[in-house]
Amino acid sequence: MLLGRDPRRAAVMCSSRVLRFARSGEERLNMHMKRAISLFSVLLINLSDAAIPDNERNALVEIFQQTHGENWVHNDNWCYGGPCSPQQSTNSFNAPGTECTWYGVKCDALEQHVTGLQLNLNNLLGTLPASVESLCSVALFNVRWNTLSGELPPLTCATGLQIYLADGNAISGGLPPISSHIGLVGICCWEQQNYWPHSFAGRAGKPATV
Repeated sequence: MLLGRDPRRAAVMCSSRVLRFARSGEERLNMHMKRAISLFSVLLINLSDAAIPDNERNALVEIFQQTHGENWVHNDNWCYGGPCSPQQSTNSFNAPGTECTWYGVKCDALEQHVTGLQLNLNNLLGTLPASVESLCSVALFNVRWNTLSGELPPLTCATGLQIYLADGNAISGGLPPISSHIGLVGICCWEQQNYWPHSFAGRAGKPATV
């Protein structure tokens, strides 16, 4: 029993145990802190990886600006601080990394590239920018039934394009240049109330009823 021992020795033994316990607790705390820092670092890396390339973001922003996005029927999550306002001459766009939450924008599973643009029946007014060609990973391009004018921009780098819809607009010119390495399953665009050449649909792949 401790009562039968030298009090000084007992005190030393007790202090040693307390010190070992304290050191053990400190080691556990340091281990948990290291794990937390590691997880936080991974989170930051994932967030940075989730941002789409600058040229794709710029293309989305220019589409918004040149087709009066502040007056779209739906423009959820495009603008910072709430809905995009028609009263503002310049809207601030949400931060990089949020593009895949913008209305009509579809992305891949890792949210690293834009794979679809679905802005049909959304009151787009104006001309689509040439920067649309930067959307090289897009598989679906749907801007049908708006008030677009001018010529449609090319999509020559979009080798995975499957559906291209732009009918119901005041488009001038013919079908824009599209990658020759694709197998379209659906194409539907009008020029002066007529479908664009059937030969294109036959060459590109099986036409879809859309």
